[in-house]
Amino acid sequence: MQVVCIDSNIVLAARNANAKRHDDATAIFNAIDTGELPRGRLTNYVIPEILHPLQKHISKAAASETLDDLQSSREFEFVYVSKAVHLYGE
Repeated sequence: MQVVCIDSNIVLAARNANAKRHDDATAIFNAIDTGELPRGRLTNYVIPEILHPLQKHISKAAASETLDDLQSSREFEFVYVSKAVHLYGE
């Protein structure tokens, strides 16, 4: 099974209608969610990078809805990356 690591910019742009790359990001997000693209992995370091800006600049509801959508999707998965791996690649 193929997988891709998803950075916060894809999810943020997909959730922000005013983002410059909103349409592209939405297409990528939806294609992952429907299985047209490989499964998307989000690390424990990326989740706060997604939720904090959504809560701050859009709304708390948008952040909660995004987290719910990611958790309920069969095509997105959360992956824990230890501090040693994150900092040193160990």
